[in-house]
Amino acid sequence: MRVTIDLDTKNQLTLLKTLFNLAYFTGKRTVDILVEETRKGYHLTAYTPLDFDSVIFLRKLLGDDPVRIKLDEKRKFKVKNVLWTVKITSEGRFESRKINPLSLPWFIPRTVRRYER
Repeated sequence: MRVTIDLDTKNQLTLLKTLFNLAYFTGKRTVDILVEETRKGYHLTAYTPLDFDSVIFLRKLLGDDPVRIKLDEKRKFKVKNVLWTVKITSEGRFESRKINPLSLPWFIPRTVRRYER
């Protein structure tokens, strides 16, 4: 079954945490997980032999969008784990793009204090 995580944050630390935890719990390598950047966050997709209830639990554990999880739990005969790659709004058309988060330049901000003598 497919595990899809919709992160509604651009926080790169949250992305890395979710990516490594998803790889750990599914037994996949991080390069086998598809990561797409969206307008407001990221989509992560991995394939696993887990059943539906385990996938729902994993999605809750990794911080997936709670509205998507509720909709997937209520649907009986409809398609589940839907992630949109194109979104059309009044502001225009937005497409997600595939990225490799491990190749991004990671900068950790430091607070520098200057003391006067």
